[in-house]
Amino acid sequence: MLGGIGEFMRTVAVLVAIAAGLGAQVDSGRTAELMGRVDRAVRENRSKDAIAMLQAELAAAPGDRTLQLALGNTAVRTGEYDLAITTFQGLMAETEGPARGDIYLRIGETYRRKGDKEAAITNLRQAAELLTDNVVVMSTLGLVLDGAGRMEEAVREYRAVVRMDPNNGVVLNNLGYLLAQSGGGDLDEALDYAERAYTLLPGLSEISDTLGWIHLKKNRTSDAIAAFDRIVQKEQNNPTFRYHLGMALLQKGDRSASKEQFQAALKCNPADDMAEKVKTLLEKMQ
Repeated sequence: MLGGIGEFMRTVAVLVAIAAGLGAQVDSGRTAELMGRVDRAVRENRSKDAIAMLQAELAAAPGDRTLQLALGNTAVRTGEYDLAITTFQGLMAETEGPARGDIYLRIGETYRRKGDKEAAITNLRQAAELLTDNVVVMSTLGLVLDGAGRMEEAVREYRAVVRMDPNNGVVLNNLGYLLAQSGGGDLDEALDYAERAYTLLPGLSEISDTLGWIHLKKNRTSDAIAAFDRIVQKEQNNPTFRYHLGMALLQKGDRSASKEQFQAALKCNPADDMAEKVKTLLEKMQ
């Protein structure tokens, strides 16, 4: 849901999952020097060189699982998603037990990055069946379900993560946001999750934004304005924060100040869906 409310936190949570599993570099004594060169090439934006190095090594040792995983991981890092998927799928035939769950997780996250949500969900569910009670799998699945608009399923996954990892600030934030967004959501429960997230990650403007949005939903207009105003002062070029502040000011009845924020949001290059929302609001305010 790019450009939508809370999207940054979804991205953050995905990055947390990647850091925990998918983005990790495969290493061993034999491949340490090679992986050092590969990593350096990636950081220097020489993606083709990084891939070519690994493919050359695999040509000499085609059955080397460490190199295959390294190629798949590097392909993910460099945006070569089809190559990554093919590489990981090639490992599946020779992988058994819980280790297959790790491969499904890698494939699912790669499909997520590629933009194929349904394929991502299918593979992540396979991972969840093999890696039961795995927080990374559940949180990543929740994020993809969330992004696909399957809110009830996403809420179930987020709740499962929070039961296992009650100090997961990113998932607490996302769960609070989704509960506030759904028509039948409990706003008091949503606020509790968001406040817990804020306690754990007080420096993230996106969590303050979630708190402000919940205050707005609860008609606590002054609290919402205060929250949004603080983060707009910190990040003046963020169109989402400008839009939210405009909505809070509009709820207060300050049409002039609200219009100013909406116009500022449009100048910050918002995503198409948000731009349409803002333009529609401005037209109604004429």
